[in-house]
Amino acid sequence: QLVEKIMRDRDPIVVAMANFECLGVGGPFVWANGSNEKMKQLAHRVAREKQLELTDHTINGVSADSLSFERVGIPSLTIDGLPLEKLRGIIHTENDNFSAVVPERFEAAYKLAIELALAMDKSF
Repeated sequence: QLVEKIMRDRDPIVVAMANFECLGVGGPFVWANGSNEKMKQLAHRVAREKQLELTDHTINGVSADSLSFERVGIPSLTIDGLPLEKLRGIIHTENDNFSAVVPERFEAAYKLAIELALAMDKSF
């Protein structure tokens, strides 16, 4: 709601949004059914060019911060680090702590985030 209010009240200053959720358990993954097609293509292009890991997955019945941006016409993308088989067993449970983080998975997501931010700066 806040994003929608900001966009109604002023000229758009945000032209794209990348949201990173729950990094470091697995992945990184593109939340395919919750991300804009142009942004997904950009993320996969970056991953290919920089030889970084990135896989799509579909998650139903959840939401992400990126959807508020998409609703007001701002291309958005969510990248997460939770394999589907661990989604319900970790997030918002007693297992949702640093012991779930695999440093190599977090590093892979971090590298992707940096390269994606640089590519977004050039693309939008």
